[in-house]
Amino acid sequence: MSLLSLPNELLVNYVFSHSDIKILDLYHLMHSCTLLRNIISNSNQLWRRKYEERWGYSVSLKRFPKNEVNWLEVVGIRLRVAKDVQEIVETLSSLCYPDPESFELLTPSCVMDKLLATAIPFSEFVEEELEQLAFMNFWQSDGYGNLTLAYHAERALRKIRTSLLEGKWWDFLEQDASQKTLLEAIVLVSQWLEVPNEHFPSLQNIKDYLGKITQRVKELIIEKQKSFYSLKAVNANPKVSPREILTIINYVLFHESEQDFMDTLWLDKEFDFHELQKNISIAKVIERRESCTTILCVIYQEVASSMGIQCELVYCDSSMDDRDRLLLKWLEYPKHEGGKGFTYIDVCDGGTVHRPDHLRRIGPLRHQNEDFQYYFVDPAQPAEKVEYILRRMLERYIRDGQTDLWLDRRSQTVSEVARLARLACIISSLIGEAPELVLEYAEHCFNYGVQLSDAIHLLEAEGLQGHPLLGKCILQLEERRTQIAAYQQVVLRRVPSIKYAVGLVMIYNYTNAMGEVCNEICVITSWEVKGSAENYLRSVGNLDQPFYHVLTRSHADHSLACVPEDKLVLHPDVGSVIFLHDQLGFHFERFDGRRFVPNAGKRYRFPDDEAFALNLTKK
Repeated sequence: MSLLSLPNELLVNYVFSHSDIKILDLYHLMHSCTLLRNIISNSNQLWRRKYEERWGYSVSLKRFPKNEVNWLEVVGIRLRVAKDVQEIVETLSSLCYPDPESFELLTPSCVMDKLLATAIPFSEFVEEELEQLAFMNFWQSDGYGNLTLAYHAERALRKIRTSLLEGKWWDFLEQDASQKTLLEAIVLVSQWLEVPNEHFPSLQNIKDYLGKITQRVKELIIEKQKSFYSLKAVNANPKVSPREILTIINYVLFHESEQDFMDTLWLDKEFDFHELQKNISIAKVIERRESCTTILCVIYQEVASSMGIQCELVYCDSSMDDRDRLLLKWLEYPKHEGGKGFTYIDVCDGGTVHRPDHLRRIGPLRHQNEDFQYYFVDPAQPAEKVEYILRRMLERYIRDGQTDLWLDRRSQTVSEVARLARLACIISSLIGEAPELVLEYAEHCFNYGVQLSDAIHLLEAEGLQGHPLLGKCILQLEERRTQIAAYQQVVLRRVPSIKYAVGLVMIYNYTNAMGEVCNEICVITSWEVKGSAENYLRSVGNLDQPFYHVLTRSHADHSLACVPEDKLVLHPDVGSVIFLHDQLGFHFERFDGRRFVPNAGKRYRFPDDEAFALNLTKK
């Protein structure tokens, strides 16, 4: 029996729709004869099914009703995007970068522009394909996947996400004030911070989570109402007042379980900046239940609003010093005149409610170091502008990050502070404070040699062409590019004194500060014939020996460590090792069971090491 003898309905709904029939199979069938071509091309639901089998229902398509999408055309676009993105990332992978930071400086802008233009108007296709390459490609059935491809896809994904988010920020900020919501802004902040991560929060994700909190509040209200009826009292009133609803919200958010929300103001522990900034990402707050005051206020405001209680965010000044406090203002008694109907909610202290006294003070409110203070309130004070609240929130964390850098200059903190400062510049552009923040951002970029291209662009956009800092950034960028070009020409040939090779998995033996003998797994990424005093990881007596740059799991920021040859031994059982590091793909293509295989750039720089490593690891 041939396919053509079967009814069209049977072919489309049962034969061609089977999961074993792939998109490529359908294309082949369409080219086999005119009849099959017409049947398959005219079945929009078949192509929708095949699209969703392979890619799921794309975010970029949610703005269109499913029955209005030409799914054959969309499948074709998506396949072309997948092919183009793969080719572009492979182009990036073949370039020789001297270090991870040089990706920003050396990557041709036309390459990134091509990525952004690939799928117009479906720009999310590019993002989704990069996610596939960056995260799905890393692990394959044989263990490690193409590490270099995944690494550069992940770096490209960061730039694409950042570019798309900047567009979303401008769209948001240019809206009328009445249309802006703090929740949407806070989710955009969270997305900005989550750019490097695989999972990217959406506004709908956050709304769904807050909806679950609201549902729990409603369940407890129903239980409370049932308890009224069970009393069977003549005067029992089953209606729950707004203040009782707030009490229930406080219980759900702050008291119901061991995983309650906590303002980090009260946590008596020190955070490094990488952990600290998670307090302003609502996605991380939901996961960790630790938050800054602003995020807690937004969560509380949204839940209260869902229950019909409207609150506004206001800053109130302390009666003792220059500190202020972010509170929620609620009109509890609308009939009271002269602003006397307002009640204030302190999310820092579990949602406690406070009425102003005759001096228009509320308190005493618990503050840091267990002291208590009164705060002045102004009933006529309008709700704070979204931009102002965001800027205040970011400002504190940027300062904390800069303090962290003064104590310990870590590459991860440098880039994270720069990223927050860049966001602060965007947000402040509409409230007249951008030039000052742009100068602070550019100063940070110049001091640490990061994001120089962005700093130059912002300085020029703010009309600061004559500022000395612009010239400094341009000069440093050109010097860095010159250094990169010179680095790319250097080829290191092996000499007899070099005992090991790039890509080998080693054990590093050392004595820690407590005098304990320690060892850890590491991977060699490069070597020097002799050591230099400023490069080695721990104190050594003999610099007149080869030194190796290695990736270790314990070294700060997962950056390179430089260790002497006499502290290294070849790992005796490499096959049992699972070594994960965020810079593996920068140096290596894959793991072959004996060693990490250098990528094209690394092979060019160390042309003799591959054969040497293979000979050394022969079984």
